[in-house]
Amino acid sequence: MSQRTGLAVSTLSKVENHQMGLSFDALVRLATGLGVSFEALFNAGGDAIASGRRAVTRNGQATKFSTPQYQYDVHGSELPTKRIIPLVMTIKARRPEELAHLSQNSGEEYVHVVAGRVRVITDQYSPLSLEAGESIYFDSGMGHGFLSESKEDAKILSVCWIAGPYHISEDRNAQPIVMEDDAIADS
Repeated sequence: MSQRTGLAVSTLSKVENHQMGLSFDALVRLATGLGVSFEALFNAGGDAIASGRRAVTRNGQATKFSTPQYQYDVHGSELPTKRIIPLVMTIKARRPEELAHLSQNSGEEYVHVVAGRVRVITDQYSPLSLEAGESIYFDSGMGHGFLSESKEDAKILSVCWIAGPYHISEDRNAQPIVMEDDAIADS
């Protein structure tokens, strides 16, 4: 599994033994290595894409996972083959050094600040602060991360679209990134 995902054997062991959680990027790598959709990690059942399908996430019923920087609430996780990944994220990190790395994938992302003030950090633009009610739409192939500038943890709605087909690669710092698979895309 380590070879298929690029995740260290020690990391996989810690996850299996409930000693650590995985970041969003690492979960995407795990799903790809297993040959399943991101949502399948949270819902073993589910059905293929069909007309008229829907998913309702009731208050408090989102699938949750956490990293030191963010608390993720995954919505609509019972649909294993969605084209977008809707997340409500609580931003716990407050200082740039708290960001383990900047996330990257080969898609696009829309972020709407629900509560608090958020600092958006990217590898191509100057940091930007957004207040509740403001939003940003960006190419998520650009490294990106979020910091709370509020007294309380800030909260955002993040809607991610990962271009497909895709595979997992690494950036210059050996951090996971999702890359569009040109060979599959051209066929």
